[in-house]
Amino acid sequence: MTTHQMDSPGTLNTPTGEVVAAASTPFSNSTQILLASTKGPDTTKYREELALRLHELELEEQALRTSHNSVTQICRLSDEVLGRIFLGLALMARQETRYIFYLSSAEKLRWVPQTNICRHWREVAIRCTSLWTRPVFNEKMPEWATIMLARSKQLPLTLNLNEDALGSPPDPTNIKALSTIAGRLRVVNIQSSDYGDGLSKLLSHCQWSTAPMLESLTVDNSYADCMPYSRGKDPFPKVFLLGRTPSLRILEVLFCYVKWSKLPVYNVPQMTHLSLAGGEETQSKKRPSTQEFLNTLLAMPLLESLKLVNFLPIARNKQPQPTRTTLPARLTDVELEDSGANITRFFNTVALPRSATVKVFDRTKKPSSNQIKAQILSAKLCLESQSGPQTAIRPSILNGVRKLEAKYVYLDSDRKKKTVFKMWPLIDDDPENPATFKFKYKDDADYKTRGVNLHLLQEVFDLVPLEMLILEGGSHVCTDTWRTVFAPLPNLKEIKLVGDTHFGRFVRAIRLGKVRIVDPTATPPRIKPLAFPSLSKLTFSGIDLDLKRTQQKKKAVSPFKKFCQLMETRSASSAPIHEVIIEDCKNIAIREKWRLEASAPRMHVQWDEKEHAASTWATLEHSPESLAESSDDAGTPT
Repeated sequence: MTTHQMDSPGTLNTPTGEVVAAASTPFSNSTQILLASTKGPDTTKYREELALRLHELELEEQALRTSHNSVTQICRLSDEVLGRIFLGLALMARQETRYIFYLSSAEKLRWVPQTNICRHWREVAIRCTSLWTRPVFNEKMPEWATIMLARSKQLPLTLNLNEDALGSPPDPTNIKALSTIAGRLRVVNIQSSDYGDGLSKLLSHCQWSTAPMLESLTVDNSYADCMPYSRGKDPFPKVFLLGRTPSLRILEVLFCYVKWSKLPVYNVPQMTHLSLAGGEETQSKKRPSTQEFLNTLLAMPLLESLKLVNFLPIARNKQPQPTRTTLPARLTDVELEDSGANITRFFNTVALPRSATVKVFDRTKKPSSNQIKAQILSAKLCLESQSGPQTAIRPSILNGVRKLEAKYVYLDSDRKKKTVFKMWPLIDDDPENPATFKFKYKDDADYKTRGVNLHLLQEVFDLVPLEMLILEGGSHVCTDTWRTVFAPLPNLKEIKLVGDTHFGRFVRAIRLGKVRIVDPTATPPRIKPLAFPSLSKLTFSGIDLDLKRTQQKKKAVSPFKKFCQLMETRSASSAPIHEVIIEDCKNIAIREKWRLEASAPRMHVQWDEKEHAASTWATLEHSPESLAESSDDAGTPT
């Protein structure tokens, strides 16, 4: 930012013989006297007097320029407004990247030159103590940590560190500054950025036993979980924050392989968020016992969020099942990733608020349908078991599922299949809104077992309120499953099929005849004329619209043609389809869209006009025989 400045006076280029004439210009008396005495005998003394006068004039010019700048509009901002502007600049620099740890010191402090536009701005910035509460530790600029700590006075600090911050070997200036700030720390983020023991060396310099102001602590050693030789190593010093942290509210310790006894989880009544992650090698000696675990949680009455990866107490066959313990009523966000046995034991041991959000990832290599059902039932029972008033004003999944998302996809970099069930007790158009219930497991099951797992959702949860279904990768979902689980649902209005979901069998399912829906309040039982009686919107995304039900029927009528005929039939019924969205699908051309629009003129058809030709035969050829050849249509009308 450039301020307005006065033009500098022109260079005095008068010849020596014209000095007297120049003196008639409006110079100060001191200058005129010096100009008039150029013929003095002592030239050395004269030059010293000239140099002194020049320095005086420079100071005068600087003062005049400062006064000139001070009356410009930008420099008349109050100190408070300028301070807020500087704080905004610093915040913008931090928000430009998620990886603040890996920025150089110059990048972290690139907002500083903007505060040095003029002397006034610099003075305001230095006095703005909040501007310096994020000290930068770096081996190439070790002086900056000391400078920022001094300028921040005694305000609470936010500290971001990685193992490169102190230098190798560590700079003494940085070590000295780091050792003096424990009492001022409010937020601490320590992160590993290599595969070695850099985090352990870094923490060895953080000799903090107490941190009375500390509210948030994150120690992220995720890199260690990527390399076998780094797994299992405990980087925590013996006394790291085991003294007193009464203000601690947020604790995240990720893949540090720390014993439960070395974590600052005791005497922290203000804790609201606890997140602990251990690798698959986290054995029982580093996990808490069941009683230690429950006692710790009960001592956190304000706890709202609990996220544990391989850190649950290990279930042992000889141990008796402990009595159910009611956890704090504020605990409405629970996320567990562990073996199925440990997860089931946890849910059988505790009671959670009915409105809690539950996310589960069973890491068992080959969970059976019975094991999966046991986990889901135990989670539901744990939500039903807490008595007393509910403090959270949120709908509960126990009141019925209104939105269901089932995915059978590759989710992780290991390219292993995962199955994910997500459920919401309400309809929300916001895709970022987290599911109230999320269950994920490694999918090594065959197609028959997958079908059973989808059926068990109907056994455990009330799907009658279901209004929206999203199915991704459901190539194993046969006509029987569609018919028995979803076709009778009276409120199902919207279905979205994604990926390799079998289009032919879905078409077969919605062509079914009458579906009996029993209403206990009506005599005789109420009968709807069609399957999916309330269905009004269909979305097909990335699916093959020519995928037939079996290899033997490859010469049969195209499923999409049958779908068009069905839309015409439903358009004259009490349950017409009002909207069809087709995006990025295979085997569709403009003529198919025209055919669909002609079959139901009042139906809105939205197509992205992307034509993808694909071989249905090739798709079926790579499918298991149980998928390509099915008897699920036996005894059903055509």
